[in-house]
Amino acid sequence: MTVFGYPDSQERRGERLMCCAGTTSAAPEGKQSVRCPMEGGSSGGPWLADFDEQSGRGKLVSVNSFGDAAEGGSAMEGEVLGATAGELLKRAQQL
Repeated sequence: MTVFGYPDSQERRGERLMCCAGTTSAAPEGKQSVRCPMEGGSSGGPWLADFDEQSGRGKLVSVNSFGDAAEGGSAMEGEVLGATAGELLKRAQQL
């Protein structure tokens, strides 16, 4: 899994894209987690499976929801996007 975001840490101030790559694991309440030291401000960043750096493409499977700490965190969590998200995408593409 490759996770992207614009953390609002002292050194980045939300101005530089950060990414982490790792294996997901189950988290409470049906969420998933990936080891990633992103901090506050990263919410909404995409989680892409099978990310290809060359094309910049991958399969969207989640978005950053929250980390395990506002600063100095070690993991990011997100909801598992399922069939409802897929239907929303199909409808949006028809607009």
